[in-house]
Amino acid sequence: MCYNKIERKKVYEAGVYMVDISKPHNNLFLKTMESEEAVREFLELNLPEKIIEKFKMETLRNTGNSYVTDELKELFSDIVYKVDFMDGETGYVSCLLEHKSSPERKTVFQLHKYMTRIWDKELKNNDKGILPVIVPILFYHGDTDWRAPRKLSGLMEGNIEWAENIIPDFEYYLYTFSDLVDKMAYMTVPKLKIYIKALRVPRSKTPEEFFKRFTEFWKEANEYVKKTGEEVILRYSYKYIVITTDRELASGEEIEKKAKEITPERSDFVDTIAQDYIERGREEGEKEGIIMTLTRQLENILETEIPEEIKQKMEEKSRDKLIEIGANIIEINSIKDLRNELEK
Repeated sequence: MCYNKIERKKVYEAGVYMVDISKPHNNLFLKTMESEEAVREFLELNLPEKIIEKFKMETLRNTGNSYVTDELKELFSDIVYKVDFMDGETGYVSCLLEHKSSPERKTVFQLHKYMTRIWDKELKNNDKGILPVIVPILFYHGDTDWRAPRKLSGLMEGNIEWAENIIPDFEYYLYTFSDLVDKMAYMTVPKLKIYIKALRVPRSKTPEEFFKRFTEFWKEANEYVKKTGEEVILRYSYKYIVITTDRELASGEEIEKKAKEITPERSDFVDTIAQDYIERGREEGEKEGIIMTLTRQLENILETEIPEEIKQKMEEKSRDKLIEIGANIIEINSIKDLRNELEK
């Protein structure tokens, strides 16, 4: 989101800015990918044929399990599926949403730890000592090109050909927003198309394009809800759009007005979402939530982790001081700037 300094201070004080930007996308992602129909179509459209031909796609089923540890929950969300293979074995397809809006070099190592967690559980639950195949799929929603290594060996330097037999190498499948849009014309599952169109709306270049895309999305999403009664996908989509849209494209009030104009019969529904959005923002606007969100925003801006000693200083500051830093975040261009801001 982009705010000018005055707007930024107002939303910080209201608590609304404290809504975690990744959370609305996270909810929308999980609600979409819990659909076996949606995931089946996604896999058929995107995975290499050499993998798809090994799957018995009709056996794909949501495990309902998550293997994201406390250490990794700030980085990923996951939906895990089991699938039977043509040779009689069973494996996993793990769909993960990457929370950061810019690439992180060590992502492949974090995924390695994630996959090891699944294997560890499998070994504890069977006596054969057999590890299942895991197909890791990473969804990246940032606008920066993904340049992080896709293989574990990419984290190592120098000529390592001599060590290839002792490196536990693997590669994950990466899908960016552009990749998803490219396949949208071939999608037949409404829920999957709604997900992609919701992601596309805030990425508009002009207000005119924004409202054109929003109108298309809102009409299609409402038709889906009429047929299925699944209002939750509409709720998560709307929140995602409002929270992630640049104020220069459209304000929350303008989006709300447009939604009511398109579907007057849903005016009460839109009002309920807007009120819930504000209340949740205020709940997360307490000091702990401010520190957590401010830290993430600074790490994205500075493209580096905030040192522990800086985090400690933030905890020592008042809520009002943290709000002030949030309002001035555009002026923080380095750890040194942040340190100076905390010392004022």
